[in-house]
Amino acid sequence: MQTTKRILIILLVFIITGLLFLPLAGTAWAEGVRVGAKQASEATNINPVAIIKVIVLIGIPGLITVGIRNAVKRKKASAK
Repeated sequence: MQTTKRILIILLVFIITGLLFLPLAGTAWAEGVRVGAKQASEATNINPVAIIKVIVLIGIPGLITVGIRNAVKRKKASAK
């Protein structure tokens, strides 16, 4: 029950944040960002080395986090 409550609170925060930023979507600034992103995506070639680099840079901290969480769970379980 506690997990469900946390998930609902996070979802509510995301919805409120999205609604607060919704008026920005129609501004000239947003249109400039969209045009810039379109031009950048057309000019960018896919580089496999860059993809591997991103996977490693995201994956290593993720694995460390999962390892720490599992160690904490084991420590709590053995303390009972």
